[in-house]
Amino acid sequence: MIHPVLASRYGITGVLGSARQRASADWWLSGGISAANCIGAYQPIRADDLADSYINLANPGIYNATPGTAPTWDVVNGWKFLASSSQYLGTGGIIVPNDQTWSIIVKYSNYVQSNKAVSFSRKTGGANTCDFGLYRPNNDTLSYYSGSVKNTTHVGTLACVQAIAGNQPYLDGATDGATITAGADVNDVELVIGAINIDGSMALYFTGHIQAYSLYNTAVSGAQVAAVGTAMNAL
Repeated sequence: MIHPVLASRYGITGVLGSARQRASADWWLSGGISAANCIGAYQPIRADDLADSYINLANPGIYNATPGTAPTWDVVNGWKFLASSSQYLGTGGIIVPNDQTWSIIVKYSNYVQSNKAVSFSRKTGGANTCDFGLYRPNNDTLSYYSGSVKNTTHVGTLACVQAIAGNQPYLDGATDGATITAGADVNDVELVIGAINIDGSMALYFTGHIQAYSLYNTAVSGAQVAAVGTAMNAL
């Protein structure tokens, strides 16, 4: 018998051993995003357990989240990161080349104000530093990085859906500041969750709870960012 929670979570309708069938309303494709453009989709909220939360729902078995030092987890809050425990997750080798055509959307809560990275990769060396991701500096602003440029805007948000699509930052489905200028170099550092990966070394660990996370190899539209955020909030 197929476990009813798994059947609900993944839309399993066939017999055991058949290909996993997903629900018709996959939240990571909300707003008409093509399945071909979603590289990673993780839903720790309402997962069966911590191991189940690592599954890349967009492509199970490919780019599953991989524990460095694993966060704790519960079904209501999802991944619970604690900076003092140096907790973070890899993304199974996902590389974002910093060409301003990728998008990341993350729903999190219970953020503890400090100098922390929500999900970040950084390549240093040469003439430029190449960054991609979402970051929270000490002044509690929301920062968005693309190429080698930071855009810091909204202040004081401890629970939100934060996103960057191409060169445009978003907060809770609305644009959050001006577009970001492209950097010159190409990033070849794995994107991680709950920390910053600086040339293979982890730092600036996040304290907070992450409920849902999706990553795309295209600049999704503002309407699609809003639609995914709405779907994340309904999980």
